[in-house]
Amino acid sequence: MFKYYGGNVVPNAKVYAVFWTSGVDAKTQSQIGPYYQSLTNSPFMDWLTEYSTVFSGGTKQYIGRGVFGGAYTITPTATAAHTCTRPMPSGTVCIWDTDIPTELEAQINSGALPPPDHHSVYMFHFPANYVIQSTSMGDSCSYYCSYHSAYTRQGFGNVFFGVMPDMSANGCQAGCGSTDPFTTLTIDASHELAEAITDADAFVNGTGWYDSGSASTGEIADPCIETNELVTGAGGGTYSVQPAFSQKTWNANPVPTTPACVTSRFETNDFDIFFNPNSQTIDAGGSLSIPIHLETTNGTASAVTLSISNASTLPGGVHASLSQTSVSSVAPGGAAVANLNLTADSDAFAGKDRMLVINATAGSLVHSAAILLQVNGTVVTASSNSPLCAPATLNLTATSVSGAAYSWSGPNGFTSTQQNPSIASATSKNSGNYTVTVSINGSVVASAFTAVVVNTPPSVGAYPATFIGVGRAKTVAPTAAPTGATITASVSAGFTGTVSINTTSGVVTVSNAGPAGASYTVTITASGPCTDPVSTTFPVVVTSFTDNPLVARTTIVKGVHLTELRNAVKLAASLVGQTPTFTDDPLPAGTPIKTVHITELRTALTNAFTALHLRVPTFTDPTLTPQTTSVKAVHLQELRNAMQ
Repeated sequence: MFKYYGGNVVPNAKVYAVFWTSGVDAKTQSQIGPYYQSLTNSPFMDWLTEYSTVFSGGTKQYIGRGVFGGAYTITPTATAAHTCTRPMPSGTVCIWDTDIPTELEAQINSGALPPPDHHSVYMFHFPANYVIQSTSMGDSCSYYCSYHSAYTRQGFGNVFFGVMPDMSANGCQAGCGSTDPFTTLTIDASHELAEAITDADAFVNGTGWYDSGSASTGEIADPCIETNELVTGAGGGTYSVQPAFSQKTWNANPVPTTPACVTSRFETNDFDIFFNPNSQTIDAGGSLSIPIHLETTNGTASAVTLSISNASTLPGGVHASLSQTSVSSVAPGGAAVANLNLTADSDAFAGKDRMLVINATAGSLVHSAAILLQVNGTVVTASSNSPLCAPATLNLTATSVSGAAYSWSGPNGFTSTQQNPSIASATSKNSGNYTVTVSINGSVVASAFTAVVVNTPPSVGAYPATFIGVGRAKTVAPTAAPTGATITASVSAGFTGTVSINTTSGVVTVSNAGPAGASYTVTITASGPCTDPVSTTFPVVVTSFTDNPLVARTTIVKGVHLTELRNAVKLAASLVGQTPTFTDDPLPAGTPIKTVHITELRTALTNAFTALHLRVPTFTDPTLTPQTTSVKAVHLQELRNAMQ
C-alpha cells in the first residue's frame, strides 16, 4: 500500500504550538502544550521508525521520539482577513490557506517564532470564529477537519506545519468527532503529526510515504480515521490519539481483517529509549549528566548500542558524550542504563531549541530519543542595513568571533567568506534570507540569519492622450506596468464617468465618459516605502457627434457634422499648443461642405496626433480634388472614429 517517493521525513519532531491570535480557546492554550509534550515522547513515536528512510534512495533519516518546543501566540502582520466567499455567521473571520505559510515566514523573520531546523513542525491553532478557505480544498470544518503542508524557505528548504481549526464550531463539532472538542483536537492533531512526520513535504517539492495506488488511501493516518486509543507519554500524561497504518503489520498478513491501524507496534524483542524530562538548559562553562532510560517493551532484554545521532544540532563549544555505549534494556520502571554527559566551554556559543538525539541500535532495529537543549553562551547574530531602496549598497554584518571563518549564502546565488560583506547596487532580486555560518578550525560553531528587504522605488509608465465618445468605455495601456505598494487613478473635476486601474498591469478603464466637448486629466499615482509618490497624467477628450455613425447613401451630410469635428480637432490641437484655422469658420448656414474643409481637418488632426505620438489614421481618397472628388460620409466618419 504505502510506498516511499524520495521526500523528507521528520526525524525527531520538535513541535511548536502556534496560536493565531489570543482568541484561541483557553483550554487549547493551556492544555495543548502538555499534550504535544506527551505525544512526542510516547510509544506513538517509537513504532514510526518503520518509516525511517535509511536505505538506498532515502534521505537517511531515522524517525523517533521528539520534543515539545513551546507555545507561541502571534499577531498576524503579513496577512489579513478577506471577505468570506460564501455566507457565514456574523463575526466569522475568513483567511486563505495560502496566508498561513506567508504569515509563518513573516513571524520567523521578525523573530516572533523560532527559526526552523529539519525537526521543526509548527502546529497552528485558530479561534472558533475562524474559517480557513482554500480554492483547492474548500472551507475548514466543511470539507476537511485539519491538514498539514509545507512551504519552501529561501536558503533553508521546506518548512513543515499543521493547520488545526477549533473543533467546537463551523461544522467541526459534528463532522470531525463526537467527543468533546479538545479530545477531538488531540485525535486530529495526532493524525496530522503522524502524516507530517512520514510525508513532511506534502507534495511541496517532494513526497514521502504515500499510497498512490488505484484505491489510494492517501497518507498513513487516512485509513484509520474514526478510531482512537489512549496513549501515555514518558511524563505520565494520557491522551486520545488516532491510530495510523503500520505497513509492516499489514505486510505480515495482508488481509482486510489485519489490525494494521496502531498506536504502538513491537518487534519480537523490542525496547524504547527516552529522556524524562526531555528538556534541559546548560550555561557556558557548565555541565550536565542526563539519565538515559532504555526499557524492554516486548520479549526479552535487548543488547543495544547507543550513539549520538548526526541529526543533533549542538552549537559550537558544547560537547556530548555517553557514559556507556553498550547496554541492555531493562524492565519498565527500571533504573537508567547510561548517562548523557554535556559540557559547555566557557566561550560556548548560545543556542535556542537545539536538538540532541541519541540512537539506540539492536541489529536492524533503531529507536531514538531527543533532548531539547537551551544553551546560554556567546550569541552570534547576523544583521544588515535593510530595508533599502534600490539601487543601494546592502551591508551584511556578523558578530565578530576570534579565529573564526565565515560563510555567507543568500538570494540570487550570493556567497561570501567575508565577515561583513556588501552587495553594491542591490535590487529586489537581492531580497530574502541571508545565512552566515561561523566555523573554528573547520568545525561549524554557530549560524544566524537576517531577513533583507530591498524595495523597488515606485514608478509609473506613460499613457497616451485618449479620445472617447460620450457615454462610451475604453481601456488605456501604459508603456510600462507600475511599481509600488499603492497604485491609484483619479480624474479631474467635472468628469461624470468612472476611471479605474488594474494595479498589476496599469491598464486604465474609462467608463461612461462625459460630459462631451471637454478635456479631462487622469492622474496615475504610485506610492511605496522608498520615496515620495510619483505620478503621471494623460488627457481624456470626450466627444459627441450627431447622426453617429454616418451611413453612406443613407445619412445626409450636414454642416453640423463638420462643425462638431472642427470643435473636436481644435480641442485635440490645444493639448499640444496648436491653433488650426479653417475655411468658412464658423460655417455659414447653407454653406455646402467642400473638399477643402475635409483636407483642412485631416491636416489639423494629423499635426495634433503626430505631436501627441498617436497613430494617424489612414484616409479614404487621400488626396481630395475639388474638381474630381465629392465629399462622402466616409470622409467625415473616419475623422470621427479617430476621436471617439
